[in-house]
Amino acid sequence: MRITHRLAKPLPGKIPVLVGTGILVLGLLALSLLLSLSRTSHVAIASNKALHPFTITSPNFRDGGPLSQKNEFNKFGCTGSNIAPQLDWTNVPAGTRSFAMLMSDYDAPVAGGFHHWIAAQYA
Repeated sequence: MRITHRLAKPLPGKIPVLVGTGILVLGLLALSLLLSLSRTSHVAIASNKALHPFTITSPNFRDGGPLSQKNEFNKFGCTGSNIAPQLDWTNVPAGTRSFAMLMSDYDAPVAGGFHHWIAAQYA
């Protein structure tokens, strides 16, 4: 098929290449600026979190340790008092209104572990 009629004169060969290259360069510069600004803010946030991490502790058990008997369930062979452990929160993120917690036991002899309790609306 032959083109017999053009609506406009064709641009000189180098102009489209220069325009395309210019757009590409400007786009890459804008992207690198955004990434550098983003990285700076994330580094500042990450270092602040590393210095003062949000932490939950309990006097009723240690990290990775078992619950005390008073915190254990009182059925199906368990002889605990079924009392929720005390939880202490430090360095709570600004603006936090409440918490939700899930206590899972992945060592339980049940496929997928056992979810002991779910608590929501801690304030």
